[in-house]
Amino acid sequence: VALSLARFGAFLYVGVDNGAGAQLWRQGVNGNWASMTTDGFGDANNGGIDDLHEFGGKLYAGTWNWNASANMSDGGQVWRSSNGANWERVVAAGFGDPTNGEVFRFITFGNQLYASTWSYTSAHGGELWRSATGNAGDWARVVSDGFGDRNNFVIGSLETLGDYLYAGTFNQVSGGQIWRSNDGVTWNKVSADGFGSTENWAVSALASFDGRLYASLRDRGQVWRCRRCDGAD
Repeated sequence: VALSLARFGAFLYVGVDNGAGAQLWRQGVNGNWASMTTDGFGDANNGGIDDLHEFGGKLYAGTWNWNASANMSDGGQVWRSSNGANWERVVAAGFGDPTNGEVFRFITFGNQLYASTWSYTSAHGGELWRSATGNAGDWARVVSDGFGDRNNFVIGSLETLGDYLYAGTFNQVSGGQIWRSNDGVTWNKVSADGFGSTENWAVSALASFDGRLYASLRDRGQVWRCRRCDGAD
């Protein structure tokens, strides 16, 4: 399964889900594909690359991780490269918590790189981390425990509109939610849970277009939008 796409330099990159270790491929202007890694960056438990994102002149890759022999995750990871070929790990073991099984989405906001997690435990919800450099050891958690609701087990979508960063959650109990912040630290919920239906359990994607924020929802297949996006519209 192709999970992620990004343009970096003169190449198109695609991150692939593979049980024998995530694969990363790139295509140049000549149309030919070349393999950058086929073994999960040297860790076969990195089964897929959830997202790819350029920040500070480097390409970042977030992985999902599952150790089948131990029946547990060793924690999602973040890798980066300045040329697409040589990679270094900057986040290991789910930011120090292996139950953060996936580093799921990236976004740049306020000159910082943000990364969200998918929680593989019912003990806490998804998290959001950020860094001004992307360097190992230079990450701070700005959202813990699913915005205070551990049923928000993943922060599954991120987008910016105006001066705000928006985050959408997956929640199979009360329905997906949208939160926003103008500083990345203080967050407010700006949607009803599941937009009024528990069947809308995931805000699967967010996109800004023509001055509005759009949200796509699972499982009822709906798209909602707002202009003020403060919870009132």
